[in-house]
Amino acid sequence: MPPPEAQRDIPSSSSQTPSTAEARTPEIASQSLEQPTPSMQDLADFTSSAAAYLVDAEYSGSESEDADDEAPPQASSTQVPIDQLPEFTSASRRAPLLDPPRSTQFRSAVQASDMFGDTHAFANGDKIRIIQYGSPEREGNELIFAQTAEHYVALGSPASLTPTSKELRATTLAFPPTFMRPADSSEPYAGLRTLWYGTTNGHLAEVDITTGTIVALRPNVHTGAIVMLTRVGRSMVCLDETGKISAWVPRGDEPLSLANSQPRTQRITLQKNSYATMAIYQLWVCSMVQVPKSNPMQAPVRVLNVRIYNPISDDRPFNAVSRPLTLPTGMGVGVGAVTCSAVLPAVKDRFFLGHDSGHISIWSISQCACLSVEQVFSTAITSMAAVHTLLWFGLRDGHIRVYSMEANDMVEVKGWQAHRDAVVQLRKDRYGFRSTPGLLQIMSVGADNVAYIWDAMLTDEWFQSEMQKRMPQCSTYRLVRILQLTYNIGAAPPASMFGAVENMEVFQRILRSACNGATGPDYIDPNASPDIVVCSLQEVIALDDTRLTAKRFLLGKKKRAGSDFDDRVSNQYRAWYDKLVSVVRLVMPPEAPYTVLNSENMVGLFSIVFVKSALLPRIRDATTYKIKTGLGGRYGNKGAIVSRFILDDSSFCFLNCHLAAGQRNVRQRNADVRDIMEHALSTSLFRQGDLAYVHNGNGSHVLDSEFCIVGGDLNYRLNLKRDYVVEMIEQQRFDELQESDQLHIELQRNPMFRWNGFQEAPIKFAPTYKFNRLTNVWDTSEKARVPAWCDRILWRNHTGCMMSCTSYRRWNATISDHRPVSATFVVRAKSIIPEQRDRIADELRTQHARIKNEIYDELEKSYDV
Repeated sequence: MPPPEAQRDIPSSSSQTPSTAEARTPEIASQSLEQPTPSMQDLADFTSSAAAYLVDAEYSGSESEDADDEAPPQASSTQVPIDQLPEFTSASRRAPLLDPPRSTQFRSAVQASDMFGDTHAFANGDKIRIIQYGSPEREGNELIFAQTAEHYVALGSPASLTPTSKELRATTLAFPPTFMRPADSSEPYAGLRTLWYGTTNGHLAEVDITTGTIVALRPNVHTGAIVMLTRVGRSMVCLDETGKISAWVPRGDEPLSLANSQPRTQRITLQKNSYATMAIYQLWVCSMVQVPKSNPMQAPVRVLNVRIYNPISDDRPFNAVSRPLTLPTGMGVGVGAVTCSAVLPAVKDRFFLGHDSGHISIWSISQCACLSVEQVFSTAITSMAAVHTLLWFGLRDGHIRVYSMEANDMVEVKGWQAHRDAVVQLRKDRYGFRSTPGLLQIMSVGADNVAYIWDAMLTDEWFQSEMQKRMPQCSTYRLVRILQLTYNIGAAPPASMFGAVENMEVFQRILRSACNGATGPDYIDPNASPDIVVCSLQEVIALDDTRLTAKRFLLGKKKRAGSDFDDRVSNQYRAWYDKLVSVVRLVMPPEAPYTVLNSENMVGLFSIVFVKSALLPRIRDATTYKIKTGLGGRYGNKGAIVSRFILDDSSFCFLNCHLAAGQRNVRQRNADVRDIMEHALSTSLFRQGDLAYVHNGNGSHVLDSEFCIVGGDLNYRLNLKRDYVVEMIEQQRFDELQESDQLHIELQRNPMFRWNGFQEAPIKFAPTYKFNRLTNVWDTSEKARVPAWCDRILWRNHTGCMMSCTSYRRWNATISDHRPVSATFVVRAKSIIPEQRDRIADELRTQHARIKNEIYDELEKSYDV
């Protein structure tokens, strides 16, 4: 029997971010259910949303929903071509920060940037900032100098320029070829003395980065704004907006300098808004060209033209191609302008171009031809960088996404919100990585005027991935049994269960089924009883109550005199809490008592997690939190309650979901799933490096957990007519019906579906929705809704072999228009042996050092340091 304190517990309605201390105790505190008071801006933003919500009453099971159930069914809302998007479900969402983190805030936009080891340069307004990051033994320093004053003196005070002339501001900058600084040098700038930069007026300058003084100036080589300045091996290549190229090639072994070098110059046709970049030793110029219309009624068509040049080669013609390259027929549909590029050292003879349409085009450098075009993102790619087998993408929405290109398959390994605005620059340390022991860096610069430095080799991800592979070598395992129940109760109180036997004992039957012995269905085997029982209820509150709540939330109306709304809401949750606690106490064997680990409620959703009391000493970091997806994430009529904890050294996560209703609303349901799966908690609640989590996570995301179970009213429907569905149900042809099940379609055919990778046991039972209440008759109301499997249970295990579903079934209970569904699971939870873990960690450090040196050697060959 549960301890007395469990019987006194009542469900809480805690804030979005739980208190860790509170979450660890099985006692649940009672809190107010008052709705938050919106700001005036919120009210202004909600005007149209509130009207739509109150008209449609978008709440599953209501009499006002699904007005379009008999409309012609639609297929999946997937916008992008199926099977042409990379796999992402195993990606880590933690930023690859350095230790200690490195970042710089600017007051205005950064025009250009470059890096060489720990030395980073930025052109910002009328100044250049040189930042030398220090090591743990030495503090870093920074030098800021104005370009205009130095230029003014160096140019002999020409009458056309003033000390504050914007024409002197740097548009590009790059570190020239130089001697490398020894790794053990105590001098910060040893071997690295100068920086080149170009201006809007076409000047090229070389500045001493230790003093900020200009050591050489070449004002006559270019007459237009410098749009590209980059190092290529031991040379420098510069391009201005008029199409003039200057290639600076050193003589002998002396370092390159503006003062004693003469450039090779060529001129090309450079269209406005063209993108120019170096693909190893070739200059690629990409522009969008409008094709003449063959028909006056035809819409204008813009196609990509790519010209390739050899600006520093002695034995190849300057024009590498005789005519512009274009995308092959059929590949260029919807492909936008080129915004960025990258050469992937480990993938030979491949050049990647990023487009503002979210595509990447993959080209052969030797063949000068496009091999393929892939749709990767729904937003613009604004910057790119490449490290070994990893492609880094900076996006317009401020995210950075990292993809592995091994075996020519794109798999996302990491993605995070790096900046508030677009990632305008990604810079890799191509030449100075040897000068920084153990560190290969990538720098991102955002439109939010912040620069961050990231671990380019994703060291933490590599270590945890390898450690997870070797977990069986340093862990012991024990079986954990789980019972998951989901039930949309249609606002029915517990008292409504009395009267019909099938209703009175439905929860008892579900609990007994999870621990049946060989002697019969009524026998309870304490050893076979579930260790964890999770009950997920939806629509605990009636529709009228939720509409009233929405009105109060959106319109700020006060509670009417004599209204007992808050009391009714609180009492409804309390009644179901008491009902479930009493059923568990009644059915489960007294020699294996259960304790309420946590419970939570959110505008109709109610979750409660029971665990065997004997397991409590083995459980830590128990938390619950709420994710609202209704009204743009501001209201909890739709969303999820997340319950999570760590048992031994395995992490568990349980989601109670209620998604958007309506036959046609697949896209909105998918959006709800996306918002739930991408929601992040404060990282201060969790410990980084905890091997109970996967994907190098820290517990702040759902997929950080090793074992994840989703249960709820997911509201996915059947894309079929009602009469046909009813006929197929009578014939028990469930497999054929599932071919038109919206959730099945999304899981099988939508690569961007956020539950990709989740599994569902075979459905061998009739649909769970929608019935006339208190009967087993399919909906006979005016809307005559199509029967569907709205109530589902999905699961995901990181390794794919530590979790199995042992039963999946529907139960008969008529208090609601839905039917309850249960599933049982057997999980192998791990306990890590510290000594063996430490031994494996030492082996991995040695292995990583060898891999790092191999990558460094490959990079040196690729970039001809």
